[in-house]
Amino acid sequence: MELFNGGTVDFGNGNLCINCHQSRPYEVPVIGSDSTAITSSRWGTHHGPQSALVFGLGGFEIAGSESYPEQGSGHASVIADGCITCHMAEAFGNSAGGHTFNMTYQYHGGTEPNVVSCTVCHAGAEDFNLNGSQDEILALLHELEDLLIQEGVLNPNSGLWNTGTYPTNVAGAALNYRFIEEDRSLGVHNYKYAKALLTNAIEAIQ
Repeated sequence: MELFNGGTVDFGNGNLCINCHQSRPYEVPVIGSDSTAITSSRWGTHHGPQSALVFGLGGFEIAGSESYPEQGSGHASVIADGCITCHMAEAFGNSAGGHTFNMTYQYHGGTEPNVVSCTVCHAGAEDFNLNGSQDEILALLHELEDLLIQEGVLNPNSGLWNTGTYPTNVAGAALNYRFIEEDRSLGVHNYKYAKALLTNAIEAIQ
């Protein structure tokens, strides 16, 4: 299965999902260049970049304290049928898993995670926030968001970009922010890549 950026991957029956759950074509800023133009309020990746994140592709990979995984996430290498292994796991009625694709369901007034597929590898998992990983990614997103607002690239009212020409590290950080935000898994799809993209972007701006 070929992703829009030229990467070729094989996610088994999950290849059907990848057809749509990859971002629209966009250009990653050139690392080392002085400036990059943000030409649209919706510049860069948005809406459904999940497959790119799983395989560790498409971010602005500036050097920093966090190293980028050489291959995709563990999910990319150990889950034979990709997306459907988790999102179509054993169904909880008609609320989660199965053909709903939902990873959560409502139960007695609360939202419950459908972790039936997770516990195959992560014994004892009760939710998706393993070892606080989702909390960590969310905190990094908030920190980077504040920096992008300070840099004038992110409009705090609309959540969209202010068009203009910015230092490349700022534009690349903006792309990483949108990439991880729009993935919506808070790092579940590829924790190491998400953490590296956000952490190194924060360091580059600071």
